[in-house]
Amino acid sequence: SDDIMLLLDIRNANITINYSYDRFNTADDVVEKRSTSYVISLIRGLQTGLVSGNAVNTLNNDPYPQAITDQMDTGQNDASRIYLKGGSGSYAEINLFDKSNSEEIINQIKANNWIINEANLVFYVDRMALDAAGGVIEPPRIYLYNAETGRLIFNPDRDIIESQTLFGLFTNYNGILEEESDKGVKYKLRITDHINNMIVRDSTNATLGLVLTSDITFSGVANAMLNDPENPVGDVAIVNTLTPLGTVLFGTNVEPQNADKKLKLEIFYTETN
Repeated sequence: SDDIMLLLDIRNANITINYSYDRFNTADDVVEKRSTSYVISLIRGLQTGLVSGNAVNTLNNDPYPQAITDQMDTGQNDASRIYLKGGSGSYAEINLFDKSNSEEIINQIKANNWIINEANLVFYVDRMALDAAGGVIEPPRIYLYNAETGRLIFNPDRDIIESQTLFGLFTNYNGILEEESDKGVKYKLRITDHINNMIVRDSTNATLGLVLTSDITFSGVANAMLNDPENPVGDVAIVNTLTPLGTVLFGTNVEPQNADKKLKLEIFYTETN
């Protein structure tokens, strides 16, 4: 009675057609019944890690309510809610410090010679929105990456691996849903490497992409058709298409009663003499 969601590896799948036919035996002048099979492969995995062949999914989504679309594509950096959805759903772009990715704060940190010990982005779940929807399965993990280059913003070689599972990999970078009474409260993503790269290595304060993930080891991006007349095509993390789940997070422009749940950038630093 419950829906079952499967993620199939179609590299190992095919369509096999079994059929029977008549064969005329000229030696004996008789018709013989024969049977055989015809195999149609879908896509094949290559030793290089790439695939051969084409595969297409058609994903049909109901239109978002107007209250949600009003929060999307505002061109501002102060949305009250962040809506994330897998499949052909939605993702978010995050600009640190201000909507134009200013480096004024980075220059201030450099001038004060501060040592960054830890930096986090903390996203709080809008429980009222999810509870009102009812029966929502919350995404167990979110993923933040450089939306301009498609690259990671943390070093996986220096991160913590507790086990080869969704929740055991890269636990320092994190992004795992924190719960209370079996309900999601917040996600925390550690971006210390990203901030330090801007301070120490003069990296650009790039726009960040925020999506859902069902496999934190997969960091590829691909061309996608966007619902944006000004930018109809863009690169989006492929991993977001692998999950049907969705969630609602608080942004920065929240109501006074939700002030403690607004999106937070935490920076812990040491002052030097």
